Amino acid sequence: MLPVTKQPTLNSIELVAGISVQTNLPLDQIPALRAGFMGYPHNPRWTARKYHAWKTGCQWRTELATGDKVVRDRDALLVNTSELEATLDSSKPTAPAPEQRSRRWRLIPVLQ
Repeated sequence: MLPVTKQPTLNSIELVAGISVQTNLPLDQIPALRAGFMGYPHNPRWTARKYHAWKTGCQWRTELATGDKVVRDRDALLVNTSELEATLDSSKPTAPAPEQRSRRWRLIPVLQ
């Protein structure tokens, strides 16, 4: 008999106002993820897991700025560009309507 493995549950969290993401990070690491996404410096007293969550937030911010990630209009969820294009290609072979395109978010730099 094969061992039963549970799929990790994805929590939908709000990174900033208007942008949410689905992640399987524990709830105690979410503030570090948000801090990294907002561009705040890391806390030297954080554990390695919180530092990793902060780095993930920084990476997502960079990917959003470069266009590798976009925010879907229908649910304001941060997704990969390829994932968005795949869902648009499978649903409609023609160009997407203006309400189906994702808007590009302009990030405001954090003042030092």
